[in-house]
Amino acid sequence: MWYNDLGFMENPFDDNANKKLVGYENILDEVIYNIKAGNIIFIEGKNGFGKTAILKRAIEEFRGFRKVAYVDCSKVKDINVEDVLMGKYNFIERLFKKTPRDMIVLVDDVNELDKKNTERLKFYYDQNYIKSVIFTGDNYNKLNFSESLKDRIKNVITLPELKDFEAVDMLNSRLDGKKLIQDDIAKEIFERTNNNPREFLRICEELCKSIAETKEETVTMEHVNKILPTKKSESSAKKNIEKAKKPEKAAKKKDEKSEELRIVYEQEDAAERYY
Repeated sequence: MWYNDLGFMENPFDDNANKKLVGYENILDEVIYNIKAGNIIFIEGKNGFGKTAILKRAIEEFRGFRKVAYVDCSKVKDINVEDVLMGKYNFIERLFKKTPRDMIVLVDDVNELDKKNTERLKFYYDQNYIKSVIFTGDNYNKLNFSESLKDRIKNVITLPELKDFEAVDMLNSRLDGKKLIQDDIAKEIFERTNNNPREFLRICEELCKSIAETKEETVTMEHVNKILPTKKSESSAKKNIEKAKKPEKAAKKKDEKSEELRIVYEQEDAAERYY
């Protein structure tokens, strides 16, 4: 495998390979505290900013001590919370329909979960079957929660954006100190990926895989530019496309505007894939 060629036993960019939760250490401590206190909390943040990573750390913290249920609502659209809770118990316990006790429920991307299931969670929490619930989503104000459930949420934690030096620290932790990507190049990658940690790591993985295949020692800006064009080059490309598409006759102005909008949309779509 490519990562073996670079001296790693496993892919350093896999989710389970994260050795350090950079920038969110205090937030993780707060989440752990709220779980132990038996609270319901909500973690809000943009897609790719570390919400799932925090939940996975919580799973590691409480695995083996309590029953932990994790639900990714973005991947499982049609779900029954009761089935999830009962599924954590063995066959004999389910046979006698034993109700779970002191469970910790982690609900990722709760915006995708219907109101019926959120009310079920509230019921089980009120009956002390669930000890704590951690919800994540992109915006607390957009939640389709009942007012009674919102009243039970003790804390709303907003994830801040990582600084570029924190992104470098995160990368170096993943690479175990191996300087496959120099710090200044890593900062440039972070900027071009719109400061999104998940996209930053995805691009870094792609770059490391590339130099492993070509037997090169480090990532250079030439590698970066091949998959992450600068905003300046994007702007020039867009102008060239629009110039090439510009109609010669004034009668085609309406079509020109329509074509321009279509081209801009295609450019943004391509940038979204890269970034």
